[in-house]
Amino acid sequence: MIDELQQQTDGEPEVDESRQALVKEWCQKVRSAKQHHEKAFKRMERNIKRVRNGADEDWAKDDRYITNILQRHVQQRTAALYAKNPKVVAKRRRRMVQTTWDGSSQAAMMALQGTMQGDPMAMQLLQSIQAGQQQKDMVDNIAETLERLYGYFMDEQVPPMKKSLKRLVRRAITTGVGYSKLGYQREMEPMPGIERKLSDYGDELARLQRMLEQYSEDDEGFDETSAEAEKLRLALQTLQEKEQVITREGIVWDYPSSTAIIPDPKCASITDWDGADFIAHEFLMTKDQVQETFGVDLNQFTGYMADGKEQGDTQSDTEETRACVWEVQDKVSGLFYYVCDGYKDFLQEPAEPPITLERFFTVYALTFNDLEADHERSCEDGLFPPSDVDLLWPMQQEYNRARDALREHRIAKQPMYATSQPITEEDEDKLRTRQPHEVIKFQGLPPGTDPSTLIREIQTAPIDPNVYQTNDVFTDVLRAVGAQESQFGGMAGATATEASIAEASRTSSMQSAIDDLDDFLTEMCRDAGKVMLMEMDEQTVKEIVGPGAVWPQMTQEEVLKEIYLEVKAGSSGRPNKAAEMQNFQMLAPFLQMLPNISPEFLVREAIKRLDDTLDPDEAMLPGAPSLQMLNASANAGGGAAAEGSSDPKAQGGQGARNNPDTTNTRGGQDQMFPSGASQ
Repeated sequence: MIDELQQQTDGEPEVDESRQALVKEWCQKVRSAKQHHEKAFKRMERNIKRVRNGADEDWAKDDRYITNILQRHVQQRTAALYAKNPKVVAKRRRRMVQTTWDGSSQAAMMALQGTMQGDPMAMQLLQSIQAGQQQKDMVDNIAETLERLYGYFMDEQVPPMKKSLKRLVRRAITTGVGYSKLGYQREMEPMPGIERKLSDYGDELARLQRMLEQYSEDDEGFDETSAEAEKLRLALQTLQEKEQVITREGIVWDYPSSTAIIPDPKCASITDWDGADFIAHEFLMTKDQVQETFGVDLNQFTGYMADGKEQGDTQSDTEETRACVWEVQDKVSGLFYYVCDGYKDFLQEPAEPPITLERFFTVYALTFNDLEADHERSCEDGLFPPSDVDLLWPMQQEYNRARDALREHRIAKQPMYATSQPITEEDEDKLRTRQPHEVIKFQGLPPGTDPSTLIREIQTAPIDPNVYQTNDVFTDVLRAVGAQESQFGGMAGATATEASIAEASRTSSMQSAIDDLDDFLTEMCRDAGKVMLMEMDEQTVKEIVGPGAVWPQMTQEEVLKEIYLEVKAGSSGRPNKAAEMQNFQMLAPFLQMLPNISPEFLVREAIKRLDDTLDPDEAMLPGAPSLQMLNASANAGGGAAAEGSSDPKAQGGQGARNNPDTTNTRGGQDQMFPSGASQ
């Protein structure tokens, strides 16, 4: 492997004029699209600063009063929407696989009896039933393997997937849109469009290759005493000491910033990219990073600063010049292009997408405040929905103004004195700098003169609390984003009924946002499942899941018709525990009375509503009787108790439950399961 990395590259080939024209055309298209969405991108960057500061930059610089409502709302909404990694389940599609059996148990029993009597039609029907059941069992095993494989890649993401997705949700709340990008990492293959990868030595190998290429050049190389030479020596030594260089493959997710994805100006919806012919993903990379990723030594390009602005004369000497690289996903041609602003050639040969998706684009958008913006040209950023920060910003400003005005009034209300008689400067200083309970000796007052007759307090306007109250601000907050005052602190003057109505409105709004998040995650995991089925081989799957894993030997189309992945509804958000538990307590007694109700189902539903981490699979033993049945069996074998005894066996068939039931039969907080039948 080291010998392969030490091979020298050939010189840079000449670029055809037609190829240069195509590169220039794509650079112009992307720049034009970026200019089209410039106002929306500036609004997103401005919202990020507002959440950080709680006010405009000028207001914060003047040391004005600030209470950051925006930051509190973003944190609370993020915690409620994404409390934990979602539960991903693989399901078998419901298909009619039986051609001769109608699915009834009576027909199956008749076929079994006919087989015992040698009926050929019954034997054929029974074979068909068995073949269909075997097919279902195989598909169920494949689904379980796919589910475990997806969970493995969720756990292997660097940084952790929960942290990344919480940041994605926070970004969508702040800027109005958050993006996720799906990719597949292959062994010893670069991933130009994905910034986050599985943890392995791929980056180190790419960096080593770049250093070797630089060292092999005669004119631009570095000498043996340079710092770069020592870095190269240490990198080679580290790789040579390793018995095996670890490379990994599998599903990876990237999370571009809200301004890094540039949609086609013709796009009508960013959630499904309706009407878009292309989208571009922007990267700011140094020359060394470009060489490590693409193997291209940029000789001429447009320089950018770290903040994304084009390089100017004001750039400092310590700041390294960046190159603006665009990954263009062109749906019309079905190709991915990698171009650099100012560079005349493609950074990588245009090719088909690294992964095949029905939607073509590998970028997924998450939004919470969708608006209808089809063919909207009058709005400056009609494609991008408003964020919660946009909706809350007027209330944030009004709250800051009210509190700052109250502070200024308090300062102006400080005691102020005036006199019509001349006093010495020393007496003025004593009045100005006096300490509490200090006795002041005036030098300029005649003996026996009352100081109150010469020095009088100036009366100022009193402070009216009604002028500076902020209750109306939080009323507008509730109407704008569904958050009530109690979430930001104490409530003032709200009745229990008003608070209950406000909480119900907030819960409804939150549930809608959780549904949007679940739909977003479901679309991601479904496409990821398809990619795993198409890209991963059986040996790799068994190394990850275990030797008992079942991987399909069917074609990709056949598998996709059988299995799909989805996110379990509401599994990522934080539930409304009190309301859900109350509803379940009222429903559970009726479910227990119905025949064929699985106890495991009741246990799982109770744990889910309690939001507990208890795993019911560890507590359940298949075929084991319940504790109530074990206790009843033990009591039945102990013989009859004497009449009048306090033993529960002497109290009738109901035992201790023979007394009339005095509990709340309407399903209150104390009734989880039904008591005995009424007498």
